[in-house]
Order: sequence, then structure tokens, then C-alpha cells
Amino acid sequence: IFTDKPAQSTYHWHTLPVRCLCFSETGTEMYSGADEKVLVKWHIDNPSKKLFMPRLPGGIVNVSCGPENLTIAVCTEDNGIRLV
Repeated sequence: IFTDKPAQSTYHWHTLPVRCLCFSETGTEMYSGADEKVLVKWHIDNPSKKLFMPRLPGGIVNVSCGPENLTIAVCTEDNGIRLV
């Protein structure tokens, strides 16, 4: 069913501006990154349920989900790429 208004939700954790977002293939999870050096995994159906990957070596500038959400690539300001 389509409506004229898109669905809206507010997800809040980052204290600095979010620099990147990535949705899983199924759309049930979302990953966000900012300059706090923490990758956050959100569950769309339950925003209070979050998982964190802290202490990355630099601010997160890009995040990408692999097939079936098995691998997450995180690019940081130090030109590093971490596979999670």
C-alpha cells in the first residue's frame, strides 16, 4: 500500500553528525558511522536494540554491507578498511 507520505523514524545515538549509513539486503538492519569511531548496528523493528563496535582507529567515512549481511566493510579516516 502506497501513501503520499514516507514513513519516518528517529534513531539517536551519535553525538557527532552521521557520515554514512548502510542497510542490510533485507532492510531489517541499518549500520551507521560518524567521527566517534564507533560502528552502530540498528535493528529497524526495535530501535532500542543496538550493537556497537567501538574503538575503531579513525572516524568512519563509509560502510557497506556484503551479500546476505555476512560481511560489513568499514572505511575509516586513516585510509583503513576493516572487514567485520
